[in-house]
Amino acid sequence: MRKSNRPWCEVLCSVVAVLVALGAVVCLPAVATAETILLQDNFTSFSLGTTWQATSFGGATGVPQRLEVVDHAAATDGKSLELGSDSTLTPDEWRGIETSNAFAIAAGTTSVDLGARVEVDHDGESLASFELTLLGSSGKWASMRGTANPGAYDTGDDTTYDWVMIYADSEGNSAMSPRWHSNFEFLRDWNLAVDGNGVMATVWNPDHLTKAWDTSVSNLILSDFGTDVRVVFRQLTEPAGASSQWIRAQVDEVALTVVPEPSAATLLAVAAFAALFGWYRRR
Repeated sequence: MRKSNRPWCEVLCSVVAVLVALGAVVCLPAVATAETILLQDNFTSFSLGTTWQATSFGGATGVPQRLEVVDHAAATDGKSLELGSDSTLTPDEWRGIETSNAFAIAAGTTSVDLGARVEVDHDGESLASFELTLLGSSGKWASMRGTANPGAYDTGDDTTYDWVMIYADSEGNSAMSPRWHSNFEFLRDWNLAVDGNGVMATVWNPDHLTKAWDTSVSNLILSDFGTDVRVVFRQLTEPAGASSQWIRAQVDEVALTVVPEPSAATLLAVAAFAALFGWYRRR
């Protein structure tokens, strides 16, 4: 009978490597997609001074006149936060709220994702404009704006009240979606995703399944935002001479998540595979 020329301990170590590798394979998918939720608000209730406060970002001068939780049949839990202002305010003035606390971006974080489900509404001849912004401690920022008042981007007749999404950031990048020749008055998912490659801005159709528009930039990356970030909602008051009484936006929910660097379990899987590969090469 032929005897093995390999010490029994080598065989045992190889078996252990195989078991570790198999265990890591089972755990790896869950580990690799792990996210940490920094902020999640469904706006079933709201008050200033807890999670949210007035913002001064971009020259904002306080909060909207209407800032309250209202019933919304299409909202996830039947409620949404309504932000509204009327034409009695100073024209073309930003008002809004931001998170009271800044959320730390831990070293090694690979991406930050900001998502909100938003409906932009108007009465009569309102030219509503509502904005979601990710603001970094460094002063860098990225924003998405839903508007019926495209301003310098306008190439058509404003009396049609076409809606557009506008992306802008601190680096001077800007992009505008195609015009929607129908009401924007449906809850849509807005998303800002930032990583080491840049920023991706996406808006989804009201079915929340199909993409309506996206754009990306590469000269603003996660490390540019600094050590922490805040979430900002802003609303532009009516332009001078507007005849509408109210402009409003409703936010169903908002979430800020981060993806951390690969964990110890992920690195263990890599080491186990290396050990397994080495064992097979020695056979």
